[in-house]
Amino acid sequence: MQQLKPARLPTRKSLQYENCRILGPDGKPLATCGIKKVRWYLDRQLAEVVEEAPHIAIKLKFTPRGSGHADDQYYLSDKDNRCVVCGQEGEYLRHSIVPHCYRQHFPPAMKSHLSHDVVLLCVGCHQICNMLDQRKMAELGQRYGAPLEDEARRFKVDRQLAQVRSAGKALASRSAAGKIPAARVQQLRQVILCHFGVTEWRAELANLALAVEPKRQDESWESHASVVVAAIVSGGRQQQQQQQQAAGADQQQQDVQMDAALGEFIRDWRRHFLAAMQPKFLPPFWSVDARVKNSSGTDMPPPCPKP
Repeated sequence: MQQLKPARLPTRKSLQYENCRILGPDGKPLATCGIKKVRWYLDRQLAEVVEEAPHIAIKLKFTPRGSGHADDQYYLSDKDNRCVVCGQEGEYLRHSIVPHCYRQHFPPAMKSHLSHDVVLLCVGCHQICNMLDQRKMAELGQRYGAPLEDEARRFKVDRQLAQVRSAGKALASRSAAGKIPAARVQQLRQVILCHFGVTEWRAELANLALAVEPKRQDESWESHASVVVAAIVSGGRQQQQQQQQAAGADQQQQDVQMDAALGEFIRDWRRHFLAAMQPKFLPPFWSVDARVKNSSGTDMPPPCPKP
């Protein structure tokens, strides 16, 4: 795959995965974590070290209220600190396979404590992936009537306020001092005086005018991602209602189809990532069909037992 010229992005040089392990009192693996979390338990004497190499493992001294990820091998296996596409080590970025702009509109159980869809990419692969993601987002925008171009319409610009700010910028500029014709200076001052409703010019008015914000968010504006997710949820609910009416299903199951629709949306992004980037170094047990919902509500055992 042809690499684009790396952009200046804030890369991560420290280890993303430290592969420490948390075990239950019975020795059953509950989760992997970083050394900071290990120290948290040890400092509070809530756990003891049972293994130091190749990675630290601690065993809890209390029975946790949750089982962590004890049933999911992906979250219990070691992961390499390298680009999942090309294998490059050293510097990398965290990449969300399902763009965050969509996931932030998901139900809490589908967006919290689920790291399956966050992978490491080097700068070059990250740049390529973002470009291909944008193409897919544009296709979704066309399908659901939410073009990406509408993002530019989020704010409305008040022209009068824009003139006030422009006047303040000109008069507050040190580089422009003495270069603006006197007649123009008077015009700019008059714009600012009229805005603040005063008649006497004061030097601080220029800075006040410079701080004026001419942009106002359009209250009727909806983001591309919110429209897409809402359309998917609406479609799922509509299909669920039709099935319920046909089968006389219990109303308590009304969100099942919605979850199924969002689940398929997530899996579709996973398939897109595989097809677009052809990653060769995905973590063990990574799968398109991995769970999309966090049933336990947490990916770690509770920090401490209730007193």
